[in-house]
Amino acid sequence: MKQLQFQPPGKNLIHQASKDYLTDQVSDDLVARFRRLVRWRPNDSSVIVAALIPEGMERTTLNNRLNDLYAMLLGMPGDRKNRARIAAAILDMLGGGYSALINLDKRKLATEYTIELEHLPAWAIERACLSARQGKIEGLSPDFPPTAPRLHQLVDAILDLVRVEQAQIVEVLSFVQEKQESDAAEQERMRATAAAWLDRHDHDARAMTECEDAERAEFLKQVHAELLESHQQQIIEAYRARGEEPVYSCGVLISPFLRDQVAKN
Repeated sequence: MKQLQFQPPGKNLIHQASKDYLTDQVSDDLVARFRRLVRWRPNDSSVIVAALIPEGMERTTLNNRLNDLYAMLLGMPGDRKNRARIAAAILDMLGGGYSALINLDKRKLATEYTIELEHLPAWAIERACLSARQGKIEGLSPDFPPTAPRLHQLVDAILDLVRVEQAQIVEVLSFVQEKQESDAAEQERMRATAAAWLDRHDHDARAMTECEDAERAEFLKQVHAELLESHQQQIIEAYRARGEEPVYSCGVLISPFLRDQVAKN
């Protein structure tokens, strides 16, 4: 099995940390193409067998995208420019006309938020703050901005976009190629299938796209559920390590770190 070529978190990744999340059509197409060629997907954690697997430049492209996604999940606590970027986003959110903040020092409040959240990627905080300012957060009162713990939850949900794409690429890079008999006709059929997948004007490719979209939606739903369960389990284990009971806020499990930050204020 080929090894995943993760780039270590060295200077290059630190330099790219908190870069904005943008979709990459090339890597998306590669992931969709190779997932379509899966021949056997066991229900347990066994090896996934595919008719074709990423090779050469295709594998390099996916590994490079994986490194970019890793960088997108990194925060830059202590970095002056990064802190200023986060503070600006939070201050802009607090200036959204909340009646509860009329008599409060918004700059001081923004500084407090920034201290608690600067370990998170700035681009995700910006998106969460914009959604809050535009009133796009379900269940959030228009008179009150989200608290720092609530904003942390919103950012974490946004970061799931990156985690889901990571999971898909890691899965594709772990595929094992099916043993092929020396059948020229079969190999030609597989090449034609791969070419049709990339030709979106082809009728068969459109049919495959619809099928793949349905499979992708179900896969994303499953991965999101698994990520959420894993995240909650990690928080519970953190409480157990402290000898404490898990703490919930409005029915949502919060981490010991957030609990401690809230307690300080």
